[in-house]
Amino acid sequence: ESGRADMWHSKAARTDAVISAVGTDLVIDAATSQITAGSYSTLGYADDKYVDIWLDDTQNGEDGGRYGDKAQSGKSSYSHNRIGDKSRPKFMETAPVDFADAMFLTQAEIDDGEVVGDATTGVSDADAATYWPQYLALNAIVPERILRVPEGSRGDLDLGTNWTDGTWTVEFSRELLNGNDDDVQFDILSEYLFNVAQLDNSRHGYEHRTSANYIMSFNAAIEEPTFVGSDACKGCHSDKYNDWVESGHPYKFTIIENGEAPTYPPEAINFQSQYMDSLGDGSHTWNDIAGVIGGYGWKARFIGTDGYVVGTAGSAFSTELGHNQMNFFGGEDHGWVDYDVSKTTKLYNYGCFKCHTTGGETEGTWLEGVDGLGTFTEGGIGCEGCHGPGSEHIGGPSSDNIDRVYEFAHQDNALGGLETYGVVQAPNPDGDDVNFLCGTCHNRGYTNKIDASSGFVKHHEQWDEMMSGPHADAGLTCLTCHNPHVRVIWDGDGITKTCGQCHSEQVATTNHSGGATCLDCHMPYSSKSGTTRGASGYKGDVRSHLLRITPDTESMFVEDGSAIRDDDTRGASLSPAYSCLGCHNDDPADGIPEKTLEAAAAGSIGMHSATGVADFNELNLGIYPNPTSGETRISVNLPASGKVSLSIYNAAGQVVYSKAGVSYPHGLQVIHWDGKSNTGEEIESGYYFIKVSAGSLTSVEKIVLMR
Repeated sequence: ESGRADMWHSKAARTDAVISAVGTDLVIDAATSQITAGSYSTLGYADDKYVDIWLDDTQNGEDGGRYGDKAQSGKSSYSHNRIGDKSRPKFMETAPVDFADAMFLTQAEIDDGEVVGDATTGVSDADAATYWPQYLALNAIVPERILRVPEGSRGDLDLGTNWTDGTWTVEFSRELLNGNDDDVQFDILSEYLFNVAQLDNSRHGYEHRTSANYIMSFNAAIEEPTFVGSDACKGCHSDKYNDWVESGHPYKFTIIENGEAPTYPPEAINFQSQYMDSLGDGSHTWNDIAGVIGGYGWKARFIGTDGYVVGTAGSAFSTELGHNQMNFFGGEDHGWVDYDVSKTTKLYNYGCFKCHTTGGETEGTWLEGVDGLGTFTEGGIGCEGCHGPGSEHIGGPSSDNIDRVYEFAHQDNALGGLETYGVVQAPNPDGDDVNFLCGTCHNRGYTNKIDASSGFVKHHEQWDEMMSGPHADAGLTCLTCHNPHVRVIWDGDGITKTCGQCHSEQVATTNHSGGATCLDCHMPYSSKSGTTRGASGYKGDVRSHLLRITPDTESMFVEDGSAIRDDDTRGASLSPAYSCLGCHNDDPADGIPEKTLEAAAAGSIGMHSATGVADFNELNLGIYPNPTSGETRISVNLPASGKVSLSIYNAAGQVVYSKAGVSYPHGLQVIHWDGKSNTGEEIESGYYFIKVSAGSLTSVEKIVLMR
């Protein structure tokens, strides 16, 4: 039987002073060359060894079971300074400067020619007579050992020591994980047994006795990973990097350096040649510009070297002259507009750039000479904007040290997360909620209230729209339809799933002339980023993510037009004005029949009915998944707002769960059931029947519960 211990051996005369030795106010006994008072410090290496402990007495002895760690050169950190017959030293210094220098002889001093002597014949009598008086003057002796820097596993342990008036302080330093099989590999979450032994090597016959047992544990802050930039990712993830660099995310903000114009992918028709000729008063050059917001898909704004949006009241460039936002879409030039001309507060600080950059911080400044703007690690939304800081992953790539989905909250987000109908969801460091990640930027105000202005939904509200509709309730995420690395605009391939893969019946039965797609009606351009288009007054430049249509002539906005309606009488949904008239009334010469809002609303009813007329006698009850293991989504299409009742029966006709009298707006709604009874008990496996009633309508479907 045996045990094994890692030994860290501080040797005052053999290893500790390989790098340096310094004495202060030393008092030295001339007869013994021993220090009796003062302070004495060294820097060097501990001798890294290990001990095998055997129960076989034949192994006991002065050095029984003690071994040095592996050294690349086969040598330890010291060797003898005596020739073969031990009659004289190999080397001695010619000009030791003090006691500490004289008492330690290093290989570096030998290599640098600071000694006399020879490794075979030693120091000659003549040299000894010449240089020995210098040792005597320092109360020193010629050292017995030559110190050298250890190599390999034997050189793992950095060491610092101090002797002051009889008390030693010794500090060891080593990497926690050094990969050597003859060393302990430390886990900061574990505890380790250790002992301390004090050995006097000035005499022989000592034993390796140790102190009582001690426990070593770690109380050090774990170093947080840092941002390394997207370029660090492309070596291993070249396919994703190449897709990403041709999407819009990298170009949300481009820093201008050395007065050079920004570069965009060739497919982005952004009319860049006009930028400096037409911005503000037309006198500017790229030397006046610190950065460009956008420029890839919809519009471009310009930050001056003073940190303000050019053309606004606070800017030193074209002050309050406007003509500072260039609009374009789909290859069409929509011209210059005046953006926030009278405002003096349009500094490009954290509140603005947090969704245009990666690794944003409220502290510091990104722009030299302008204090307090905040900082970021990369212009545009880079890899780490969605996957988190990558330094640890770059150092040792593993699926365990990078986020596939990086949930975080902006530093100025007073809610601390995203709010849906009054419930705030905070970021989960271990979570993988794609909608939360994307929603952190693709929202407005961190709530699912859908803001609007001038008859259009404001831009970057995709999360608000999704969370206010039935698709998020049904379990869809942004990744259900999108490849986040690939662009959608400019004829990109970023859409990975079509509507028909879930809504095959609706696609099969569409009472509309050819040419119209699901997107034309259910994702019309009801939002505006840069411009409105066409003659209808209902066509912006950003597709809606509401998806649900209410086929009537009522406005989809609240009375003052500041938000989408979303209440018990009308769930957040599109009006036929946007789903239909954006195309039908877009251009009188396009050959598409003009329609009134009343005609559009009437045509929307029964769009996917086999008869062309809406069948309001059907609730179109849907259950997913079925079979289910518990968590179940029950969808129902309500022809009118009102109270809905849900009952679940077992095969014997007994009610195992019920939910009565809950008000819902009309349209597609989703009811969640967790597979438990009203008292919270899990319902056993078997066949069950789900019954939903709304007004005079009732629908029943079978469900299989499998535990």
